[in-house]
Amino acid sequence: MNITNKVKISSLLFVLTLHITHYTLHDVYAGTDPAAFLDIGVGARALGMGGAFTSVADDATCAYWNPAGLGRIERINLSAMGQSLASSKWEGMQEIFPQYQFMSFLLPLEHIGLWEIGGTLGISLASLTLDGIPKTEVVNGKIVRDTFEDKESALFISYGLPVLGEELMAGGSLKLISQKWTKIKDASAHGWGLDIGLLYTLIARVRLGFMAQKGIQLKWANQHTDEGPLRTKLGFLYNIIEGDRFALLATTDFIQTEQRPLALNGGTELNFFPGLKGVVGISVVSVRAGVEELYIENRYGNMSQLNQHLNFSMGGGIKLTLFHQDIQLDYAFSSYSVGARHRFSIILGLL
Repeated sequence: MNITNKVKISSLLFVLTLHITHYTLHDVYAGTDPAAFLDIGVGARALGMGGAFTSVADDATCAYWNPAGLGRIERINLSAMGQSLASSKWEGMQEIFPQYQFMSFLLPLEHIGLWEIGGTLGISLASLTLDGIPKTEVVNGKIVRDTFEDKESALFISYGLPVLGEELMAGGSLKLISQKWTKIKDASAHGWGLDIGLLYTLIARVRLGFMAQKGIQLKWANQHTDEGPLRTKLGFLYNIIEGDRFALLATTDFIQTEQRPLALNGGTELNFFPGLKGVVGISVVSVRAGVEELYIENRYGNMSQLNQHLNFSMGGGIKLTLFHQDIQLDYAFSSYSVGARHRFSIILGLL
């Protein structure tokens, strides 16, 4: 494909982003989303880069960040991340214990003999549990104090495949959501959401990513329905250095959410290849940094106030080779206003 056609396709992705988001802009700033726990993010590698992963999407967390990245996966992958969200610093929430987990399994279909279909299937699960939430009610004229749990989960069923060889990938994720507040009548809900993604290599060192996310729709037991906003992401990846010993990339996501100002995530990753090979070896050592939710639009006149809560992140990782299998260990630190977060994740690349 010549460079003229490449520019046309990349321009089309940009125009598509603007076209979709043009019809989602209103004059009021929106409130909390249904299934807001999905905004926590997954994978310490991506989170160490400020969540600017739409155009990267090349590891086992891509089903969450951009399912088009599944088209780049050639090995069976397992990933897991656990996080205990700090509540001790939150006034009145010292007894609440939030727990967040993410697990993913990616299977290239050629491994089960489906060469003709191709692509990669992904099954992922994200869950959040808040235990010890205070509950007070009046029973037979008496005040009764108790606690309850908030249990939320999302099952991702994802698929991605190459469309134009290594140049263009496409994919999607169906998200099945459930939420339940124990000990509270009719406080359970089920719903769904849908993500559609593209990855396009413009030139050797530049890759574009696009994501359209339908807002989560939740239907509660009392028949009330919540619906989240449409969100689109346009990502740019530039491989600044691609050497035998070092590689450096920079990535940016422009995020447009219905009824909200335009925001930006940005990050960088420096990789060192020590060349320690063998039965047990170290293939990659990484250092990362990023910024999350930098608002670059003053549509509602509150850009400076929103940017007072800017989140910074940093982290690192190491990829080991053990008996021809890959083990990637990553850590990320993020400076959120409600308290710093520490994330650890592991990815296993098999077969």
